[in-house]
Amino acid sequence: MKRNTGEAAPVTAQVAYKLQDVTYVPHYRNSSLYVGPGYPKFNRSVYTAAELVLAGAASVQAALWSRGNYGIVNEIHP
Repeated sequence: MKRNTGEAAPVTAQVAYKLQDVTYVPHYRNSSLYVGPGYPKFNRSVYTAAELVLAGAASVQAALWSRGNYGIVNEIHP
């Protein structure tokens, strides 16, 4: 087990989307999908960038932990 060193986890600038006052961030397992607040416990909705843009979302930069690129995201693997 890794011990907590007290150092912050590294973050990088990544694209997120903002629709009204809600920010959608890349899924931690597959960065081509976006999720909103409460995912996956209270909200299981997953969106593509195109879906968010069509809904009127604007892209923003967010400092986030690194994300995966090809992970499976479905009902079994939220």
